[in-house]
Amino acid sequence: MTLVLVAAEVVARAAGYQPFRLVPLDILIEPGGRYQQRDPVLGFRHLPGRYRITFPNGKVWNLHHREDTLRATRPVESDDGAAYRPQLWLFGCSFVHGWGLEDDETLPWQLQERLTEFDVVNFGVGGYGTWQSFLQYQDALRTRRPPAIAVLGYAGFHDERNTRSRRWRRATYHYDQDGDAAYPYLRLDADGRLDRHFDEARYTEFALLRRSALMNLADSAYSAVEDRLLESHRVSEMIIDQFAEESRNRSIVFAVVGISRGPRTRAMLDYATRAGLPASDIAADLSKPGYAILYDGHPSALANRVQAARLASFLHVVDWKRAATP
Repeated sequence: MTLVLVAAEVVARAAGYQPFRLVPLDILIEPGGRYQQRDPVLGFRHLPGRYRITFPNGKVWNLHHREDTLRATRPVESDDGAAYRPQLWLFGCSFVHGWGLEDDETLPWQLQERLTEFDVVNFGVGGYGTWQSFLQYQDALRTRRPPAIAVLGYAGFHDERNTRSRRWRRATYHYDQDGDAAYPYLRLDADGRLDRHFDEARYTEFALLRRSALMNLADSAYSAVEDRLLESHRVSEMIIDQFAEESRNRSIVFAVVGISRGPRTRAMLDYATRAGLPASDIAADLSKPGYAILYDGHPSALANRVQAARLASFLHVVDWKRAATP
C-alpha cells in the first residue's frame, strides 16, 4: 500500500501538482495594519478612515472609507446637494469596492461622474458574496433614505461565497490580515429552503495537505464534488429573488449587472431577465492588455472606466421612475 501511495505521489508531481502552500496576503496597510472590522451580521465591514496600502512589488494605492464605512464616490467638498438627489446604491465585491485602485478610478466613482443627477453609494466590500450584499441591503433600508435604484454587481465566483464552499474557505485562508473576519452563508435544507449559517474564517485541511501533492489533488477533487452538491448557483438565484422582492415591496428599481465574464454570470443575467428584472453584462474583458491589474488580476482603472460607461448607458434606458411606481 505504501508503494502504491508513493507511486501515486510521484505521478501527481509529474503531472504538475504540488503540496498546498499557504500564500500570505503580504501587504502593508497604514495606519493600523487593517481596514476591516468584525461585524455580527455581515461577518466583516470596513473601518472608516483613509488608508495607504503597499504591495510587495512596491505598488501603492490609497482609499477613503467614509464615516458610514462605505468607500467615497466623490470628493468630500462636492457632497453639497447629495441629500436632495435620488440615490443609486451599487452592491458587490472587490470589483465594485475598487481593490488596488485610487478612489477616483473605481467603478462607482466613475459612475457618479457620469450620472450627476444621482447620489451614487458604493456598498462594495472585498470578499463579499451575494448573500452579504443582500444583508447589507436589508440593513441599509432600515437605517438610510431608500434609493431609487439598487444595482447588484454579480460575478459567477460569488456562488461559492454564498454557500461558503471548501474551495472558498481555502481561497480565503489568509484573509484575516486586513481585519477580523467571519462569514454568513446559506445552504439548502432537505426541503430545498435556504438555511442560514455563520462561522469563523476556518478551513479544515486534509492530512498531509502541505506535504503531499496527492493529498492536495484529493482535497481539490473533493471540493469540486462538494460544489456540485451544494447547488451554489441555485442558492444565488434564490438570493436574487429576495433582492427583487425586497425592492418591489419598497418601489425600488432593482437591476443585476454582470461584472465578470463566464457561463455562470451569463446564466444569472438570463435568470434575472426571465424574472423581469433589468439586467446587463457590463464586464470588461480582463484578458485585454491594460484591463487587469498586473499583480493580481483585478479590473484596472481602464476596465473600471469601460464598465462605468456601460453601466451608465444601461441605466439611461431604464425608466426608473415608471418602474418604481407600485
